[in-house]
Formats: sequence, C-alpha cells, structure tokens
Amino acid sequence: PTGIVITTANGLAQSSARGVLNWPICGTPPALDITGDDTVSVAVNVLMTPEVYSGSGGVPPYTFTVSVGTLPAGLALSAGGTLSGTPTVIAVTNVTLKITDNVGATDTLPVEITVHA
Repeated sequence: PTGIVITTANGLAQSSARGVLNWPICGTPPALDITGDDTVSVAVNVLMTPEVYSGSGGVPPYTFTVSVGTLPAGLALSAGGTLSGTPTVIAVTNVTLKITDNVGATDTLPVEITVHA
C-alpha cells in the first residue's frame, strides 16, 4: 500500500494506508555498544560537569543502569545515560555501567570514579 515509510532509526514500518503488506525482515541489528569515559575525576562538594554515556547499535531506545557497585554519595546515573550530581565523600569507586536496548541486549563499561579534594 502507498504511504508506508521505513524509518532508518529503528527499522519499523509506519503507515497511514490500509491493507496488508507481508515481507521478510532479514538481518540482525549491529551489536549494542556503550561509549563514554571510563575514568571520571570530580571534586568533592562541587557540582560536577555531567558525564554523558551513549549507545549505538542494538535496537533503541536504550536504558542505562549501574550493574555492579554503587555510585559515590551524591552522584546519580539517569536512565538516559547522564552521570551527574555533587559528590559528598572523597573516594575512588569502581562501578560497571550497563546499557540495555529495546529487545534486552546489553553491554557494559567499567568506570573508575575518583572524588578528590
């Protein structure tokens, strides 16, 4: 039917037309990958410049979580991949960030966060 658009962002078909269209979907999405700095250095009791993690491949949208360890007190990771906040304790912390795509594929990134005076 006319009016069908295949989006390049997610490969989903959208249509305002009526009718039936059958075709095979072949192929696998590219591997999911999380990117961003694996070492972060921030000053204690100072609002940090947000660190943004991103994803590529897989099937968007993506969700970001901490899968191993705990972020330093005062910092948080948003579901969209932004690490931000004001750390309140001097420490070196190792965490693992995880990205999950829309079909459950995952990738991880070990990150060392240093909170200094």
